[in-house]
Amino acid sequence: MKTINIFVIILFLFSVAVYAQKDEDSLPLNPKITHGKLDNGFTYYICNDSGLKNDKVFMEFVINAGSNDEEPDQAHIAHAIEHMPFVETRHFPGGVRSDLDLPGLGMNPFDIGASTSAVTRYRFNFPVNKPEALTPGLLWFRDIAGDMKFKTNVIAQVSKEIHGEFLYNRPTVWNRLRSDYLSQLHGIFKDCFDPSECMDGYTSDTFQQYYDTWYRPDHMAVFIIGNVAMDEEQIIKAIKARFSDLKNPDHKEERKDHALEYLQRDSRLITLTDKKIEESRAILFIRQKPEESRKSISDYKASVLWEFLDQMTTRRLYRINEQYNAPVNLISANLGVYPPAYAITMSLPESGTISSGLQATILELTRIRQHGFTKHELQETRNELLKRYMVKNGMDAKKMLEECIHHFETGNAFPADKPGMIRQLIAAATLEEVNYLFSKTFGPQSSLDIVHLKEAEEKTWNKDMVFKNLHAAWETKVGPYEEIKTPLTLMDTGIIRNLEERDYQVREIPELDIQEVTLENGVKLVLKPFKPVGLNADQIMVHGFSPGGASWYTGDAYFSAINAGDIVYNSGVNGLDKYRLSKFVLSKGVKVRPYIKHGEEGVEGSCGQLEVETMLQLIHLYFTKPNRNEVAFRDWKDNQRNFLTRHHSPDQILEDSIATVLGDRSHLSVSSRLAGLERTDGEQAYKIYRERFSNAGDFTFIITGDFDMDDMVSLANKYLGSLRDNEKREPTILENHKISQGPYRSDINVNMEGALVDLCFASNTEYSLQNEVVLNVLEKVLRIVLKKRLRYKESGVYYARAHHKLHKSPQWYRMDITFECAAHDTERLIAATLQEINYLKENGPQDKDFKNAVNILGDYLYVSRETKNRAMLSDLYNQYRYGENPEDLIKRREYLDKLTPEDIRIAARKYLQQEQLFLFALKEDSKQSQEITN
Repeated sequence: MKTINIFVIILFLFSVAVYAQKDEDSLPLNPKITHGKLDNGFTYYICNDSGLKNDKVFMEFVINAGSNDEEPDQAHIAHAIEHMPFVETRHFPGGVRSDLDLPGLGMNPFDIGASTSAVTRYRFNFPVNKPEALTPGLLWFRDIAGDMKFKTNVIAQVSKEIHGEFLYNRPTVWNRLRSDYLSQLHGIFKDCFDPSECMDGYTSDTFQQYYDTWYRPDHMAVFIIGNVAMDEEQIIKAIKARFSDLKNPDHKEERKDHALEYLQRDSRLITLTDKKIEESRAILFIRQKPEESRKSISDYKASVLWEFLDQMTTRRLYRINEQYNAPVNLISANLGVYPPAYAITMSLPESGTISSGLQATILELTRIRQHGFTKHELQETRNELLKRYMVKNGMDAKKMLEECIHHFETGNAFPADKPGMIRQLIAAATLEEVNYLFSKTFGPQSSLDIVHLKEAEEKTWNKDMVFKNLHAAWETKVGPYEEIKTPLTLMDTGIIRNLEERDYQVREIPELDIQEVTLENGVKLVLKPFKPVGLNADQIMVHGFSPGGASWYTGDAYFSAINAGDIVYNSGVNGLDKYRLSKFVLSKGVKVRPYIKHGEEGVEGSCGQLEVETMLQLIHLYFTKPNRNEVAFRDWKDNQRNFLTRHHSPDQILEDSIATVLGDRSHLSVSSRLAGLERTDGEQAYKIYRERFSNAGDFTFIITGDFDMDDMVSLANKYLGSLRDNEKREPTILENHKISQGPYRSDINVNMEGALVDLCFASNTEYSLQNEVVLNVLEKVLRIVLKKRLRYKESGVYYARAHHKLHKSPQWYRMDITFECAAHDTERLIAATLQEINYLKENGPQDKDFKNAVNILGDYLYVSRETKNRAMLSDLYNQYRYGENPEDLIKRREYLDKLTPEDIRIAARKYLQQEQLFLFALKEDSKQSQEITN
């Protein structure tokens, strides 16, 4: 091990020397990137590399300006301008998504989009085999760059869209309070939370002023990253032809240094109160000098040391919460840019106080300051950071794009093999360097700001008292850090040796590259080895399940059963409590969690490719050695009560209301779950858990990921094949659930901004994979047509969602159409939605909308469902859970390819009938709640 470390350090020093010889001040740009500027300052980045395996070219147009550059009287204007090119531009008067033949270009509406933050980004992604899409993409970007016209009707529509997006993001009391205290702390933030409160008075001149100031060619760049099927010189020529004529204004606006203003202010104590707050929160801001651009090796070394410091400090602070009945419910920390500070946020239990929470935080920081981090903490963090910067099979187009945008936006260097360079810096970081950086960063010398969010004022609370107590905490002598002691292994080696492998039977399904393995004790393994891409690509994922669950219990026992899995998870296994167990398994990247639901019990887990045995050992222990811990049970109960109280949101109220009306027994409302807490008995829950997991013989375990089949069978047979089987096979309880007829309407008063509307169509229907595909396409068509109608024509919503669920046991379906809007627009938009549905039922979808929907679903089925690990696991679970033929999954393509617009018209008439409509409208209203049933 020492030899490897010495080699790594030598390699690092050699790399530093090589880079230093090239350029003392900055690192050269990745040679795969063609980077240039036009005479007017317009920048371009091109990476036309056949090594990028993505099936799309990522093309973006970026303005190095955004919401941070707004004046106090321009709040939300950068975001509003970002919306305008989707309404109309010079060459796309009907909007780029409508005027372009996206299916003909192999694109779908989601390939075109935009976002606003510190920079403004417009994207136009197209397939690698459709280079002709480059031309309309650059044409649209050119319209945005220099030909925007701010017409009164467009401003009105976009203003409503921005307010609709504000409502879509579900503003809460916490959002409003956050806007309030951040605007007091830092000049970048505007004291204008709701766009409708400030945008009504904006004129064309208001928009033109911001546009002329910041939309200038020396703030602009175009990025084309992917395996474009055309010559690079052609691409550069096309860029020059479109953007060379842009002119910069005579005067360049200087950006204000809000960070310097913030750092020079006196420390502040901000207290905000609101009766809607369910829990008290405190945020401690420890001010930091903003990081400079990372241009050299030394810059990146400083940045890497900050990553160590950030991760190690966060982990230490989280230890405050890693105990039963902790002084804080939740604590998190992060280094922010606006304001430039290390922000530590804590929520407080009912019995806790802000003083105790702040004191516990400062004392832990003081412990680090006095004793430093440990070698073990450094090595743990080093291992995690090395994993983070591990790049397999090279850098993909999306990551390449993000690196190029950071290079343009911040000046951060993007050299060749940047992940490799950072890994060398991570390997060379020392404990002395991290501890020295901490002592410079945290201590009595730190400038602090404190925000307290609570329900009501406290008379005893004042700034002098708070900062005096914090200063005393910094000076307190504390003992050294004590590591959580964990065993070297989860299971005793003697026990492991006694787990003999037994006989098993194999059935192959070559069409899906699946093996079904039936172990001697009845456990069925469904093994799908493949090479996933994207998120969870390097994970082995498992889902084990058995029919039964809480549905076998009644009365108080039902609540003990439905909560038993969470109670055991909070207690741990094999004598290890939750925190010692978590420390052990997280260090190995293993996650396992048991559950008991209404109709089944099971376990879900994941791990890295080298930790399969640890994951299977933990699953084995959840079956055989669950802990019974009364302290852990009381802690779970308190935390669950706090969680349910905090999460009683409008979305939750809506879902609870729908489930109650439809009689969905598998769904427990928040009020039922809160009531069920008091009816849950810890001893009974433990007994039920042991009962449900005492018989592994009727369990099916689905395992997906990149693994060796023989090795997996051997390990699974050892740990799962040795589980107890009492030879009792419990069938799924088939509930004969009959949904009543509508139409039905419920208006519900809640504390929220605007209104939340759900048109829920539901009825009993037969399940089939073909019906699943048809409903999927109908869902996508509804999203497309309702976005055009409700957003662009009615200017009432930001996004209308359509989502369906086709249940197998009992057999029924739901198709929900949901949107947020201003309360006074509710009835108008409901009527418009029903009008679009009636048109669809009579005429079917337009050919273009149908093709777009099929393309979207095709990407989802052919790419995501067949290449993504979690999607594959989910598909196989749904098939095996309900006894479907797994080979049917292949038929989805056939069903989709054969669909016609007429099929969707027929489906709309079948699934969107008036007598199947259950309509719910949540909004803030002074009138009493009413329910109207027809």
